[in-house]
Amino acid sequence: MLLLLASLARAAEPAGFALVQVTGMGDDCCAQKVSSALDGLPFVAGAAASDKQGLACVALTGPADLSAIQAALGPIGYTATKVEPVAACPEGLAPAKADPWAHAEGLDVKLVSHGEPVELSALLVPGKFTIVDFGATWCAPCYEAADRIGTYLRAHTDTAVRAVLLDGADARASFAQPIVKQHMAFAEGLPYFVAYGPTGKAVYKGSDLDALLAAIDKKRK
Repeated sequence: MLLLLASLARAAEPAGFALVQVTGMGDDCCAQKVSSALDGLPFVAGAAASDKQGLACVALTGPADLSAIQAALGPIGYTATKVEPVAACPEGLAPAKADPWAHAEGLDVKLVSHGEPVELSALLVPGKFTIVDFGATWCAPCYEAADRIGTYLRAHTDTAVRAVLLDGADARASFAQPIVKQHMAFAEGLPYFVAYGPTGKAVYKGSDLDALLAAIDKKRK
């Protein structure tokens, strides 16, 4: 378990942070609109904005794309003029940590546990492949995995996700949740997946996303 926690602690840090200069903000409603728009980008793990400063700070899961940021803010009336990498967000601009599946509208995705025990067999979706996705808000790779699986679900409507979000501010707190002992005794880190076929038979257990999707594709043929 100590090796697992060390591995998870390394994965917990975001890929980096960036300050975004935003023009057009000037009233109390703007910051929330800007934060929500930025938080919907695939390379953003969380965002916070300040009306008074005309700034937003984002926690990144990958390289910041200024053109994508501009495309997200333009339709709601704001313009991003500059993106600057920073070591950490300034005080008062710490991004909120959203559920990795917070933007799964239109997909067969349900949050089924915050760490309390569940029977995985009770989560299976009849007639579909079911991916049980174990993640946490501090886990940067979990956001990347959710984004990739979301794209996969849009192309494969015979697949569903049942998400387990381990409560806790860090790896040690999250891995103290009861469901870990129940289903993750051999997990090497997060994210961790257990997948079942339409008949209820397990087809994959592990943390390799490519292997997970390949196993489902193989069973589909």
